[in-house]
Amino acid sequence: MKSILTISALGLIAYFGLGRFERSMIWPLDPAHVTPQQAGVDATEHLLTMQDGTKIVTWAAPPAPGKPTVLYFHGNAGNLAGRAWRFRWFIDQGYGLVAMSYRGSSGSGGKAVERNISSDAREIYDQIGTLTGAQNQSIMIYGESIGGAVGTALAAELQDDPQLSGLVLEAPFTAIPHMVRRSFPQFRPLMFALKNRFPTEERVHNIETPLLVIHGTDDRVIPFDMGQSVFAAGASPNKIFIEIPGGGHDDTWRPFVVEKLDQFLMNAQVLISGE
Repeated sequence: MKSILTISALGLIAYFGLGRFERSMIWPLDPAHVTPQQAGVDATEHLLTMQDGTKIVTWAAPPAPGKPTVLYFHGNAGNLAGRAWRFRWFIDQGYGLVAMSYRGSSGSGGKAVERNISSDAREIYDQIGTLTGAQNQSIMIYGESIGGAVGTALAAELQDDPQLSGLVLEAPFTAIPHMVRRSFPQFRPLMFALKNRFPTEERVHNIETPLLVIHGTDDRVIPFDMGQSVFAAGASPNKIFIEIPGGGHDDTWRPFVVEKLDQFLMNAQVLISGE
């Protein structure tokens, strides 16, 4: 009996250790609230109330005529202000922008977990016309790191929506359990308890939207081969993979990448619209 109790106690410790791991490693978000103006971004901040009452901070800017709007999901660290230079690029090129913060980040309420964040993403997608003031616009989903998992989940939901014209995944992973098995093998017996799973490789099988995957060969956070696997699994007949030789996890926006990104954003829109 004593040995059974000991094993049970160790199991509980491991289980709650996994919970702490998920919060600290998967969602190390910055709660600091910084306005677009403070970050030097020509966008409007909106405080949106989700169906469960949680307040979510979102930045938005309208597209120039003939340009799509980019729905941006950032990585798991930091906040919206940390991506200000990227947002400025999209806006300077004439693209519309809707950038959603995650629960617990950038002044948003609540706690980050896959189920709630995926629900927030869909609610905000449905409000893009109101946020940007542009109706019937072409929408591109851009997901950075774990944002790619959020964006893929949303894109899989929207395959019958003619407004969705492209999906960009920067340094995507195949699934959270795969990442844990590689980097934290001590938690392998507890994979069943993960609240965040994000099976991106599985979901991209069902996405025929034009796809662009960007990944650095020396990414120390999300292995390069995971980006390759996600790309290979993509069902889209129009997909492009940008390999960044020597690129890490946070230095992917090199001049040749930005040029190809710009081309993809416009070409995917034309392809979908049939113009």
